[in-house]
Amino acid sequence: MKAKRLRNILLIAGLLIFSFMIYKIGIDVIASNIAKTGWWFFAIIGIWIPIYFFNALSWYTIIKDKKETKISFLRVMKLTISGYALNYVAPGGLVGGEPYKIMEIRENLGTAKATSSVIAYAMMHFLSHFFYWLMTIPLVLIFIPTQKGLTTSLIVVFVVCVTLIFLLFRGYKKGLILNILQSLQKVPVVKKWARKFVLKQKNNLQRVDEQIAELHNNRPVAFYKALVFDFFARILSALEVFFILTALGQEVTFIDSIIIIGISSLFANIFFFSPMQLGTREAGFALALTSFSLPLGLGVSVSLITRVRELAWILIGLVLIKIHPAKNHSYHKMIQEEKIIQKEIEQPNYNKNEENRC
Repeated sequence: MKAKRLRNILLIAGLLIFSFMIYKIGIDVIASNIAKTGWWFFAIIGIWIPIYFFNALSWYTIIKDKKETKISFLRVMKLTISGYALNYVAPGGLVGGEPYKIMEIRENLGTAKATSSVIAYAMMHFLSHFFYWLMTIPLVLIFIPTQKGLTTSLIVVFVVCVTLIFLLFRGYKKGLILNILQSLQKVPVVKKWARKFVLKQKNNLQRVDEQIAELHNNRPVAFYKALVFDFFARILSALEVFFILTALGQEVTFIDSIIIIGISSLFANIFFFSPMQLGTREAGFALALTSFSLPLGLGVSVSLITRVRELAWILIGLVLIKIHPAKNHSYHKMIQEEKIIQKEIEQPNYNKNEENRC
């Protein structure tokens, strides 16, 4: 009942923000931008089916560590689309989509495994993004006339990406969650909360970290397969820009589109806190398109068309939230087993404290 209530709350919140976005953009603007693309609009919407497919395949690869893991790929695909829909409408992303996926998938995997798989995939998604930006740097140097300021910016991006890739790999090797929370204990505003949370949930957090580390340390083939799948999804996303610019009468190559996505997404992610990247995406596309001597105003059109595509997939994702499989009767048994394991983990500490009291 609790999960159903949370599902309904997420759906209502998503629909409210979805309605606000339509109001903010304007129905006339949406209609005119669809008209601009003509039949290409179906390709722009449709290209996200294989993109979400490879996103889901990456997460599914992380989940399927054992043959007895009972979850279908279609369910993972459905949760992937719904999760991204919730992330699109939330400031900073990951606010709605990742907790939602944990809530849904724990019925199949248990809480600890569900949490670790969602966090491991979120880390993988970031990792593939950093590799995408690293790939973009040499393409920019080859295909765009570089200036001193641009070269300096690319060097900074390179150093930042390599540093973040190193930190993520370290997180995969040793676990990440407990270290982050222990670091937060030194931050003035949240240190009290972090200390209490770590004391209360330390054993659970250790289990999650162990399962995240298990992916990289014990299943390297699955780790790199998941990375390749998600990276390929990012490459495919460049087709959206290629289709849009072609529909608007611009002659661009697929390589140009990869660079445009790289530059615009880098700019947009600097201002990640903006819901649906309002305002930042237009600036990102304008910056990227002017690098190819394309009209500055074209950035607004490209951005608006991608927003219309997002609105379509947000609606699809929100509808999918209501499609839920029949109740899994083994779920409650799994939760009981987790509680028993938790008590067994905590028992030695309890007994030790009793001995000290004596």
